[in-house]
Amino acid sequence: MPWNFPLWQAMRFAAPALMPGNVGLLKHASNVPQTAMFMQDLFSRAGFPAGTFQTLLVSSGRIEAILRDDRVTAATLTGSGPAGQSVAAIAGSEIKKVVLELGGSAPSEQQRKDVEELVDDAAAKDARVLCGGKVQAGPGWYYPPTVLAGITDDMRVHSEEVFGPTATRYRVADIDAAIALANGTEFGLGANAWTDDEQERARFTRGSGGRPGFHQRQRHFVPAAALRRHQDLRPWAGARGPRHPRVLQHQVSVGWRPPGQLSLPGPIELVIDARPDVTIER
Repeated sequence: MPWNFPLWQAMRFAAPALMPGNVGLLKHASNVPQTAMFMQDLFSRAGFPAGTFQTLLVSSGRIEAILRDDRVTAATLTGSGPAGQSVAAIAGSEIKKVVLELGGSAPSEQQRKDVEELVDDAAAKDARVLCGGKVQAGPGWYYPPTVLAGITDDMRVHSEEVFGPTATRYRVADIDAAIALANGTEFGLGANAWTDDEQERARFTRGSGGRPGFHQRQRHFVPAAALRRHQDLRPWAGARGPRHPRVLQHQVSVGWRPPGQLSLPGPIELVIDARPDVTIER
């Protein structure tokens, strides 16, 4: 599990796994061991039997033996691409299911250099730096929030995951160009389209998943709407590239759903005016 959401990411797999009677093993990121131990203690204090949830303070070199253990039936990883390839290969050879969300890096000097290189590459190719874009003097590995415009497909930021406080802004001619741009990437973690026009809403929805040649991935086409609470219950991970399969996809389904009811569990407030044939039952 990753360092950037050390409690939520781990809890998201642990809760649904333990509720029906399974057990869980957690190999957390090496820079958050106290969070890992806190989670083990949390489940113990909650009344779960001893050993139901265990934190493994082990090196990455011992993971293969753990994955191949007959008592382990599935695995989930949020981490780097190479780590995901390794876990997928091992689990595949054992016919065990996996959920992978790959990409990103650790908060270190090298990661800041990686972000700086991507921004500098774009600027050298005539991207406009609207704010940020330069490392500031000071302790730590802080990189200022940066917005780039005038992005072209020969710039690395167009096709590589920055994993830093950097946003790229595009201007396109029409909806078709916007959909083509959104689908022209290997990443499918999420996308949003915001519009008050009903025909545009329908067009974005069709383009996101039903048009031949487009890769279906997570979409939140929620015009004039807001997920006011528990936004982390939205689907994530996508269905292509370095992330598979989609997680929590049963929570919200807007667009290619037959007329009927859409049920949302828990204290979620979702306001939708896009589809008159879809109702919300809380």
